[in-house]
Amino acid sequence: MSLDVVPLYCKWCLIVADKREDMVRHVSSYTRHRAVAKEKGLTEDHGYLVENRSAYVITEWDVATLSAAESLVHWSAASTKRGDFYQECTGSDVHGTSPSEDNSKNG
Repeated sequence: MSLDVVPLYCKWCLIVADKREDMVRHVSSYTRHRAVAKEKGLTEDHGYLVENRSAYVITEWDVATLSAAESLVHWSAASTKRGDFYQECTGSDVHGTSPSEDNSKNG
């Protein structure tokens, strides 16, 4: 999601948040935020927080509830698309079988 549509983000770290409390937690506990500030000699008054007045808020209109069958079809199609990449990385398909196992079943 682009930064011009998120409610809040830290311009030092590019961390996004929906609520101000989350951003406060980011500032107080995220090591990288403090490291960037120290490295650049920045203080909190340098304006790390960006609030978008026209942020896009996700509502129930943005989400579709799928039945179990629809979900299975969706994720099966998605895993098939990722299958070649997954196989290259792991040596097995997305279902956990290796190409040699597939061949032994066929012959």
